[in-house]
Amino acid sequence: MMPYKISAKVKLYRWMIPILLIGGLSSCGSSDSNSNSPAPAPGYTNYNTVGAGTASSPYQLFTAAQVEDLALNSTASNSYFQNVCFVVMNNIDFGQQALQIGTFNGCLNGQNYAFENISINSSDDAVGVFINLNSQASVTNLSFVNLSISATGSTEVGVIAFNWSTLSEISVLSGSINGSGSSVGGIVGKNYGTIEKSWVNGLSISGTNEVGGLVGENDGVIENCYVGAATVVNATGNAVGGLVGENQNSISISYALGSVTGQSVAIGGLVGENVNDLSQNITNCFAGASVTGPGSSNIDYVIGEEEGGSTAEGATYVSGIACNPSGSCASTVYSSNPSTFYYSSSNLTDFSTTIWTFNGTTFPTLQ
Repeated sequence: MMPYKISAKVKLYRWMIPILLIGGLSSCGSSDSNSNSPAPAPGYTNYNTVGAGTASSPYQLFTAAQVEDLALNSTASNSYFQNVCFVVMNNIDFGQQALQIGTFNGCLNGQNYAFENISINSSDDAVGVFINLNSQASVTNLSFVNLSISATGSTEVGVIAFNWSTLSEISVLSGSINGSGSSVGGIVGKNYGTIEKSWVNGLSISGTNEVGGLVGENDGVIENCYVGAATVVNATGNAVGGLVGENQNSISISYALGSVTGQSVAIGGLVGENVNDLSQNITNCFAGASVTGPGSSNIDYVIGEEEGGSTAEGATYVSGIACNPSGSCASTVYSSNPSTFYYSSSNLTDFSTTIWTFNGTTFPTLQ
């Protein structure tokens, strides 16, 4: 993903019920038809001053006020934005104001621009810039810079609290996400969809259980993603990982650096706890995070704890990383390589050079 442009266990909440009743809707962006979407609510029209809301002529977003009006229309009780498309036209500075978009099932293309300086403080269940992305939603090519989320007493916390959609080329470049509950992630709190070509760096993430640099709890698919070296992940409870806190589905062609600290069990450089009966559900991944915990039990360079017969095929760790203050580590399963091994595309053959950039002197980055 190119840097953003410089400007010239399912829980059901009341707001989720309408989502579960929606069916048979075409994917946003697949058609220019907008016939399934009612007119915007009276008074909330700043976002549609330019564009028609179709795939070929999306509503153009220039200002924080336009995005905030979009948020006002995105409650769970309406059906706005089904098949409605938006495009971000420049970096948008929210001036430390809150932004929480409720249930969204349209499409939003960030064009590699950024939402900057969003600050959210909430005690609600499910907290994020997007509370819920429905399976019909599409959010792509969008960065978040200097993001601050503080969720007290909440579960499912991240840029996106719940994801059922396909996310592509989403990045979080700086800030903090702090949740006092479980399922806290740098991009997604709880993932049921697909996350691809997305990354986190320069972010501090903390929570209680199921805390990860990219995703708190993964029940979906993660592919071609990474967490950079300037990322800090902390948990006071169980299941904390550099990439994912708790994994119950598939992770491939991804890696995690940075630091991971846990105070209990299931602490891993890549995944804190892997609970799935699928064999080899973590493939072609590596970890180079500094991993710290209270002892050597259920703490590992790669996966802190394995349950249900799951295994990691081809997962490795960067040698020289300490698992706890004494330098001991429980890992006996995964092989290690020096950091220079991961600088070359000839060694990481599953990391496609059409998706990843190799410069020969550091870890690969997304194009």
